[in-house]
Parts: sequence; C-alpha cells; structure tokens
Amino acid sequence: MNNSQIISKEIVPLITNATGIRISPIHEKSLEKYLEKAAQEKSMSFSDYCKLLIPNTKEFENLINAATTNETYFFREKNQFEFLQNKVFPFYRGKKLTIWCGACSSGEEPISLLALSKLCGVKAKVFASDIDSNELNFFKKGIYPKYSFNQDGKEYHEILEKVNCGKFEGEKFYLSKEVFNDITVEQFNLAGKSLPSFFEIADIIFLRNVFIYFDNYLRKQVLELAAKKLAPGGLLFLSVSEICCIGADLIPESLEKVSCGSVFYLVKKGGLKNHLFNVTFNKEEDKTDLEIQSKANLVVKKKLEEIETKQTESVKQVFEKINYFLSQKKYDNAIEYLNGY
Repeated sequence: MNNSQIISKEIVPLITNATGIRISPIHEKSLEKYLEKAAQEKSMSFSDYCKLLIPNTKEFENLINAATTNETYFFREKNQFEFLQNKVFPFYRGKKLTIWCGACSSGEEPISLLALSKLCGVKAKVFASDIDSNELNFFKKGIYPKYSFNQDGKEYHEILEKVNCGKFEGEKFYLSKEVFNDITVEQFNLAGKSLPSFFEIADIIFLRNVFIYFDNYLRKQVLELAAKKLAPGGLLFLSVSEICCIGADLIPESLEKVSCGSVFYLVKKGGLKNHLFNVTFNKEEDKTDLEIQSKANLVVKKKLEEIETKQTESVKQVFEKINYFLSQKKYDNAIEYLNGY
C-alpha cells in the first residue's frame, strides 16, 4: 500500500475507534503530511513509523493532537452567555455552582464561564477537559493572542480584567495564575467508556463544537454519559448549530430539549432546581395539569422579577421555596406565597 492507502485503511479507522473522530478526505491529506514529517524526523519509513501508532503511547497521542481541529475564542456564541447572565446565574448568586466544559480546547470557553460567573456573584468551580494534550498545555500557559478574541461576544471581553482573570498587554491576554484555583484542567476522551472521575456532579455542562466530529451513535453515547454527570434540573449546552441536529432519538429519557427565546438547551428532568423561566414537565402529565402549571409559572416569573428590583437578598430564598411548591404541583400555594410580597 502507498502512504495514502495506509492513512485511509489503517490510520483513520484507528483514530475513529479510539476517539470517535471522523476524518474527512481533505483532513487525511494533512495527516499524511504530518506522518511523513514525523517518520523523517525518526529516520524511519512511513509504514514502519505507522506501526508505532499504538493507543496509549506518546506517538499515538501526538497523532490525536494532529487530528483534532481546535477553533475557539472567548465568549463564543454570545446569546448563550447572555442567557446565562440574565436568566441562569442570577438564581445561583451567592451559591456554589459546578460547571464542566467537556471539550475545552485551549481554555477560552471555561475562562469565559468563570469570568461571567464571578461578575454575577456566583461561586463557580469549573472543570475543563479535552482529548488534545497540546491544547491543554497551551491553556495552562495562559497567553492568548489576538485570534482568541472575536466580534462575537466582544461585549464581554472587558469582564476578563474586571473580575481579575488576567490582563491585556499589547495584542495579547495574559491569564492570571489564580484562575486555576477555580478551574481544574484534565485530559479526557469523550469517546471512552468511563465517566469523568475528576468531578462528582455538574449543574451546567458545556459540550460545544465537538459533535460535528462524531456520528450519531457516539453522539447518543456522549449525551448519555453527560446525563449521568448532570444534576437534576441541570443544563446541558451544545453549540447553536449542533443542537438543531440532535433529534429526539438521540436524547436520553432523563434529558429534555427546551428553549428560552432563541437559546435551545437540554435540561435534566426531576429535582427542585428546574428554572422558573422555563420549567420542564414529564411527558406523562396531562394537558390540563400542564396548562395549570404553565399559568402558575408565568405568575411566578413576573413576581420574582418584581421582588428582585426591590430586595435582591431575598430572591434566592423565595426561589427555593417556590421551587419546592412547584415540584409538589402545589401551584396555588406558590402563587399565594408570592402574593405575600
């Protein structure tokens, strides 16, 4: 076999079996160039070098790093960050919150989430993981060039300095080392069979811009994995383009696709932490019950907004109380309780 045939018949299946990543024909050419250079540096033939590519070896890890594409930037997809700032983080103000970024690349996403949570007064602990060791090393060095920033999300860029996540100097951003007191960085393969062991349960999970490399079988597997690590009422975010392609057949029974305005996401069913701005329902509930609960939630949402403008400190206590009433389907109690304010 020639080099191209070795790539398509041996190397590509090896990568896909180990990581779930699908390699396009165009990408095969770049892998061929990478392997030709690596073989030359070791004074080996192309075919002999390929025999060194065994999973769990340094040579194979370098191959995976070459096979992954890592385009990212700070506050990417600003609509999701606006949703977090305006709808989600206010309910966690003063509380602890666990976030997992399962495809963190070079770190722009978890840093953005930490910065915004700090701005909103949330005590977030962020766990960031990726399969690419080179990207994780770049993350740990914490020096970001101009291309790490984009017009999308530019409104949030100044937050990074405001909450002491780092400083802009010239055309670079230098990450504060203190950031890693709140962010834990781990290497993790989403296509593996095991659950991540570096955190217990997350309130929010981000798995953005990684499903484009997976087939539907692996997408479903990863969603099932994420669902097991998500707290009841917790939120799971995919990228805007990816979630549109996730059909009901891929979504685990414990998750439900919902939306708030133009932002779509998945929520874990059950528990007391369903958000009042968009409470989810069990499919078994009848239409009458659903309509009653919907009306109750509209009243609750409006009243909470009024309370927040008057006495911010009590909002989280009110929220917890009425979440209990709603979980017990005591809608009249929830409204009566709020009418006391």
